Amino acid sequence: MLARDCYAPSPELVWYGLAAFLMSAVLLCRYLKFYRQYFYEMFNYYLMLQRQAKLTGVCS
Repeated sequence: MLARDCYAPSPELVWYGLAAFLMSAVLLCRYLKFYRQYFYEMFNYYLMLQRQAKLTGVCS
């Protein structure tokens, strides 16, 4: 009885595992999308600061 439960999980447990795996993939894609946007915004912000510094003569 115990060996069967250990080596043959219930179908409900398999579905929970599959759902967890799919959600982890979705969350990874969401994280990568956020990271890409964050990097883009930071790059543009520092580029704007550099251009302002050149216009005001603060940086040579």
